[in-house]
Amino acid sequence: MAERLDSLPARAAKQARAYLIDIFNHAVTKGLCVDNPAACTIARIEKKRKRHTVNAIDLALITAQRRADILSMKFEDVRDGHLYVIQQKTATLRPSTRSTSAVNLELPSA
Repeated sequence: MAERLDSLPARAAKQARAYLIDIFNHAVTKGLCVDNPAACTIARIEKKRKRHTVNAIDLALITAQRRADILSMKFEDVRDGHLYVIQQKTATLRPSTRSTSAVNLELPSA
C-alpha cells in the first residue's frame, strides 16, 4: 500500500491515504480486518512555498498575474512605459500563440 501511495503525486497520495484510512477504520469496526494498514503508511509532507514580499503582492494585485509570472518578471520586460508579460501557463499550453499582454505600470523613481 505504501508503494502504491508513493507512486502518486503528493496531493493525490494525501487524499488517497485519508480515504483508505477511513475505509479500513470501517472494516476494523465491522470485524473484517484486525488492523488498519493504511494508518501505518507515512503521510507525505507537502512543500512549503516561499512567501512573497509586500512589493511582489502589490505587483500581483496591480497586474493580475499568477505567482509564477510575478516571479519571472524582470526590469528588462518594461519597454516604452509598459510591462510586457508572456504568461507561463498560456505559453505552455499553446506554444505557437505566444501572446504578450501590455500593462501600463508606472514605476516610481528611487
